[in-house]
Amino acid sequence: SHNGEPAHVECVSRWLEAIGCTVADLECGCHPPMHAESAAALIAAGIPFSPLHNNCSGKHAGFLSVARHQGIPLPGYINEQHPVQQQVCEAVEAMSRAALAHMPRGIDGCGIPVFGAPLRGIAYAMARLAAPDALGADRAAACRRIVKACANNPLMLSGSGAFNSVVLAETGETCLLKGGAEGYYTAALPEKGLGVAIKIDDGAGRAAEAAVLAVLIRLGVIDDAQKTRIEAACSPEVRNWAGRLVGFIRSTPAF
Repeated sequence: SHNGEPAHVECVSRWLEAIGCTVADLECGCHPPMHAESAAALIAAGIPFSPLHNNCSGKHAGFLSVARHQGIPLPGYINEQHPVQQQVCEAVEAMSRAALAHMPRGIDGCGIPVFGAPLRGIAYAMARLAAPDALGADRAAACRRIVKACANNPLMLSGSGAFNSVVLAETGETCLLKGGAEGYYTAALPEKGLGVAIKIDDGAGRAAEAAVLAVLIRLGVIDDAQKTRIEAACSPEVRNWAGRLVGFIRSTPAF
């Protein structure tokens, strides 16, 4: 996931080239970069948006990589019955120990099949990502590679200035943090062997950020100095259109 900055677009473009694919193989659709300055620069230059600017283009490049590696046809890789999506479902089931066959299904904004999963199951999956020794050698090694890659490249997850990336830059391999749609946040905490999953009922992303920050502070993953830097980079202030400070986004210490 990314926000459409040039570095992200270049990364996905090179990735596609490395696996013998092009932007035409991406089935995620396109939207303006979420990074406002990048969107404005493209508009000013008269350059049309492409699937490379989709915030999920990296994930889709991953699907294409699996298909290429296994010799599976590329077209339709976003369909529920495609072998790649079947493997995704199997991996989520294995990690979460949640039976997904009878769970509600839907289609994500980027076109892939999604399924309702118990919040407890997703937290459990993140805990296994954090402490993967019992998963078998191959999957455990993959989990460790994922954690290390995210720690070493925090800006590739959500882009510069984004809460997700700012926290990752502060915590390194002690916390793999990943935001999702509709007020969803997950975290894997390798040093503690814990997993976190948060869902805000009304889908407010800014509430999810405040909530997950409070949880990470409570668990001792983020100290006071880090909290100050995170809040300085991702201001919790709320200002109206006249620039007047009218409030703050923060959690209530209920536990």
